[in-house]
Amino acid sequence: MVTEWKKYFDETFDTKVTVCTVVVANDLLLQALAERRDRWRQLELQLPVGESTEINHIARLAAEISSTRKGMANMLRCLHPFGLALDIPALYERIVVLTERARGLAQRQSPVTVRPSPFVNTCYLNLNC
Repeated sequence: MVTEWKKYFDETFDTKVTVCTVVVANDLLLQALAERRDRWRQLELQLPVGESTEINHIARLAAEISSTRKGMANMLRCLHPFGLALDIPALYERIVVLTERARGLAQRQSPVTVRPSPFVNTCYLNLNC
């Protein structure tokens, strides 16, 4: 793969390229992954010490907690859409949504454009996602 790019740069530009920077416009993907990481950390903090963080175990735990919610815990659910008072089931649900969003965003195709750098012997690749 490296030799393929080296050949491309050698044939396309009238200079020797020694450094190439790849810029990917993937803000939505990075936002989804960052929020997923943050929600996962919040969920881990709510788990009892030593509790498994395996996703199927978390799914079962979230289902058990949801089915036994009562009183104030049930009333606090109205705050979940605002990102407030998130309990294990709400965090798990959000993680599932963010995981699927990231999967979809990661599959997007993007054209590649080459933009020479103002720096000597450098060329930038811009992947427009």
